[in-house]
Amino acid sequence: MNKRTLGLFAALPVALGLGACNHGLGGAAPDGPTQPPSSASSGAQASVPAALLGGWQLVSLQKTGQAVQPAPAQHTFTADFRSDGRVSLVADCNRCSGGFAAGNATIQVGPIASTRAACSTAPLDTDYAGLVESAKQWSISGRELKLQSPSGTLFLRRP
Repeated sequence: MNKRTLGLFAALPVALGLGACNHGLGGAAPDGPTQPPSSASSGAQASVPAALLGGWQLVSLQKTGQAVQPAPAQHTFTADFRSDGRVSLVADCNRCSGGFAAGNATIQVGPIASTRAACSTAPLDTDYAGLVESAKQWSISGRELKLQSPSGTLFLRRP
C-alpha cells in the first residue's frame, strides 16, 4: 500500500466518529423542536424543576401504537437531568448527551449526540434515546418519571 492509501484508512475512523457526534439517535419529531431554548443548548444556568433533576432508570417504554416494552434485565438505560440544562443518557452500549429545558409539566430535549455502537438490545437503544429526545411532557408520581411525546411514552424510576 502506498502512503496515500494508508492515510485514507487512518482518517476513516476519525470521520466516522465525528459523524456520530453530529447525528441524534432518534431525531426530532417532525412537529417537534430541533433545538431546545438557547439557555439549555448553550450550557447557561437554566431554571429546571428540582423534582426532575438527577438520575433515572428505564422501567418501560411504549412507542405509539405498540405494546409496552419492559427494560431488559442486565442492560443499562438511564437518564441524568442536570441543573445546567444538560441531559446524559446511557442507552445500553451507547452514551448520549444534549441540552434540555423544562417547565412545570413541559420538556424540550435535543438535539442529542450519541455514540453509534451496535447494541445487543437494538433497536431498543435507539427507541429509548429517540423517545427522550422527542419528549414534550413530563410528570412524576412517587419515584416514577413519565416522559411523553407524540412518538410514545417512557417510564423511569429513581435508582
